[in-house]
Amino acid sequence: MQLRGSPFRSYFAEVGRDEVLLDDLAPPSSEQRVRVPFGSDVDEAQVCDVRVEVRYPRFGVDKEGSMRLIVNDGGDFKQPVRVEVCRNEGGTCDRIHDMLPAGHSTRCATKYVNRVLVALFTEDNRVEPKPTKFAFPAACVCYVRTYYYPSKV
Repeated sequence: MQLRGSPFRSYFAEVGRDEVLLDDLAPPSSEQRVRVPFGSDVDEAQVCDVRVEVRYPRFGVDKEGSMRLIVNDGGDFKQPVRVEVCRNEGGTCDRIHDMLPAGHSTRCATKYVNRVLVALFTEDNRVEPKPTKFAFPAACVCYVRTYYYPSKV
């Protein structure tokens, strides 16, 4: 099974490095980046607390719903994924919830993005590596719901 050669080389982290930093895992230019609406001069804060980490998944459910073995042996073949998850999934957006007028509620939710990783497939009694899409948590967002109450006539 040839993983180091073309076309799989670009999927694996640099061999010989013990640790992959979060900054090393910036989304590829082909992925849509979130635009900062106010620029970098404005003090900003996320309204939901998040946890950011690097994961090295070994198993995952692909976009077709099949469980796959992901090539991540911790040695030569590393496929790190940067994930961001809500610390308070489904809970209120603590930093703004109390500032909203009556009739509004908030909820933190994790958004997912597809990442392509090399996974193993069995075909004709052979094991073959193939690039495959897997969903990973990528951002925590705050939803605001407004409840309108009909006026009494």
